[in-house]
Amino acid sequence: MGWQADITGLDDLDRDWADACSALSDGAQRGVAMAVAEGAAEARTVHRYRDRTGALTASTVGRVEVSTKGGAEGIIEATKPYASFVEEGTAAHEIWARRAAALHWVDDAGDHHFARKVNHPGTSSMPFIGPAALKAERVMVREAEISEVGAARIMDRD
Repeated sequence: MGWQADITGLDDLDRDWADACSALSDGAQRGVAMAVAEGAAEARTVHRYRDRTGALTASTVGRVEVSTKGGAEGIIEATKPYASFVEEGTAAHEIWARRAAALHWVDDAGDHHFARKVNHPGTSSMPFIGPAALKAERVMVREAEISEVGAARIMDRD
């Protein structure tokens, strides 16, 4: 005399598991896309620097670099060469005229000034990419939690 057990429902479990994994993967891809979009928007709208030309703000973008079944990778960047100087600040430094005989600038009173060299006092940091990354992180956490809830509902279905 032996013991016999029948296990039923494995096909349903396999289907639910595949659906839950798919929901988590889709959620990761959606989360990265939303994170880089919202992070870049944060950088463009919430910053302390004065963007006289609009070029730095316009160069700030977020995009998905890689998207696979298991997830995605994205980037938030400002492509202007001086973006890191704004983000991190600069030390005091000399500026010399290179392509002309003198540097030229107009002060707030409208007066024109010329010099072969100026001593720039440096700039303080005005982070905008760092806060954008923190915003993106919050969005990723939010979207991961939403995906986890969706996957749990799939696993709980009868």
